[in-house]
Amino acid sequence: MLSMGISKRKSPTNRGRSLKSATTSGLLPSDDSPSISQGQKRKRLSRQGSIIDIAPRFLLVCSVTGSLVVVMVVLQLAVNSNSVKSPHHRFHKNLTVQRASHHPRIYHFLGHESHPSRWDSFVETLRSSVHNAPPKAVMPLISKAKELEVADSFEYQGRQADVFETSECKAMFPWQLQTFPTCNSMHETDLIINAAKTSAPVFLTSGFWRDVWLLHNATLYDRTVVLKTLRFMHNVTLRNLDRNRRDALVMERLTKSPWILDVYGFCGNAGFYEYADGGDISTALWPKALDELQQKRKMRHVNNLMTRQQKLEIGVQAAIGLAELHNFDGEGRATVAHTDISPAQYVNVRGRYKLQDFNRVRFIRWSKSANQTCPYNVSSNPGKNRSPEEYKYQPQTEMVDVYSLGNLFYMLLQMEWPFKDETTQKAKDLVQDGYRPSFYEDVWNSDDPYDVTLKKAMLMCHEQEPANRSSAREVANYLKTQLETLNPGVLQTWGESISTTQ
Repeated sequence: MLSMGISKRKSPTNRGRSLKSATTSGLLPSDDSPSISQGQKRKRLSRQGSIIDIAPRFLLVCSVTGSLVVVMVVLQLAVNSNSVKSPHHRFHKNLTVQRASHHPRIYHFLGHESHPSRWDSFVETLRSSVHNAPPKAVMPLISKAKELEVADSFEYQGRQADVFETSECKAMFPWQLQTFPTCNSMHETDLIINAAKTSAPVFLTSGFWRDVWLLHNATLYDRTVVLKTLRFMHNVTLRNLDRNRRDALVMERLTKSPWILDVYGFCGNAGFYEYADGGDISTALWPKALDELQQKRKMRHVNNLMTRQQKLEIGVQAAIGLAELHNFDGEGRATVAHTDISPAQYVNVRGRYKLQDFNRVRFIRWSKSANQTCPYNVSSNPGKNRSPEEYKYQPQTEMVDVYSLGNLFYMLLQMEWPFKDETTQKAKDLVQDGYRPSFYEDVWNSDDPYDVTLKKAMLMCHEQEPANRSSAREVANYLKTQLETLNPGVLQTWGESISTTQ
C-alpha cells in the first residue's frame, strides 16, 4: 500500500479506505472545518382524533319530487363512548353535518335521536331534518391552530419556490427573474399526428424529475427532438414549476454556446430539447451492455477500448462546457451554479459532449452593501460526488461545480466512481475531513502525458477551500493548451482556440 491516496492494483482487496490525494502541498484533514450535523426534518403533523367505525346500512333513497333521484348512503358511526347509545339509535332528528377538512370526505351525522319504524317515516324524517335544521357552522376535524401548523410544516414549505431576492441580496441581471414560455408552439405539436406520420413517441429514460420521450420529425421543428414531462410521482407545485423555469431559462441564455444542449420549447414542467444520440459520459465509461453488478464492481476492467487521448478529449469538453456556464454573462462573473455536475450531465451530440440538465441550478445574486456576490444554500446534498462545503451545508458558490468536475476527471483516470467501496455517509465524512478517493498504484504513478494532464487538472479542482480552487475557465484553458500540444489541430475541428477567453 502506498500513501497519498494510492492502492496497489495487483491486490485490489488491499486497497486503502479512501486515503488523501497527493497534491503538490499535501491535503491534510481540516481541523478548523468540523463536520456539521444536519438537522432532522420536521415530522409530519398527524391528525389526532377518535377512530371512526363506519358500516353502510342502506342503499338508495328516491326523492318524492320524481325528477331528482338522490342516492344516499346512511352510515352508522361510533364516534366515542356516548354518541350512540345502542344499535337501535341509528338516526337523528335534527341532522347536522360535520365535514372533515381532508380527502376523502367523511360525514358525521349528529343530533337528536329518532327511531323510524317505517320506510316512509324515515324518508320524511330525513327530509324534514335537512330542511328544518338550524344553520350551523361546519366545524373541521382539526382546529384552526392545527391548520396553521400544517401550513407551516416542512411538507408545505417543500412545495414552495425558493425565495430568491432578499433585502440584502438582489438579482444580478433582470433575466434571472424572468421566463420565456412558448406554450402555443408546445401545444401545436400534435403527438397523434406525429404518431400517424412516423412513429409513436418513444420512451427513452427517466431522470429523477422528468420522463424523456423521443419524437421523430416533430411537426414544428422538422427534426428529431426530445420531450421531457414531469413524472407522475411528482406533484405540480410552485417549486417544480420554478425548477423547470430555471432549466429552460439557462438553456435559452446559452443558445449561442455549442457546448450547451439546445432548447426548442418550454411550458410549465415540460419542454422540447435537442436529441443526444450518443449517450452520456457515463455510458462511455461504463457501457450499458454490462449489467448493474458489473458496472459497480468491475468498472475498471470492462472498458479497454477507450484510449487515453479519448479520455482527455472528454475531460477537455466537460471543462469547456462548465466554463461556458460560469462566464456567459461576462468573464470572471458567474451568475449560475449548476450544483449537480456528474458524468450523466454531459450528453454526446454528434461527437460533442454538451452540458445539460439545469433544473438544480442556483442563480447567483449580488449584495449592494458588500459589493460582492451572495452565496446560496441548498437544503439537500446527497451522494458521493460533492464538495466539502456542500456536505457541511455551508454557504456555497459556483466553485462547487469545479470540485465535482475534479471528480469527473478522477473517474476518467480511475474508471471508478469516487469512494466506490465506502458508504455514502462515510464518503461525506472523509471529504469534509480533507480526504480524497484513492487510486491504483499504476494510475497514480503513470508518466503518460495524457494521465499526467488529467491528474493535474483534477488537483486544480480538489482543493479543500473554494477560494484556492482554479476557476472553470482556468481549468479549461490548461486542458486545451495541453491537448493542443499533444494533438495539434483537434481544437480547431471543434471550433475552439487556446486563447484565455472566448
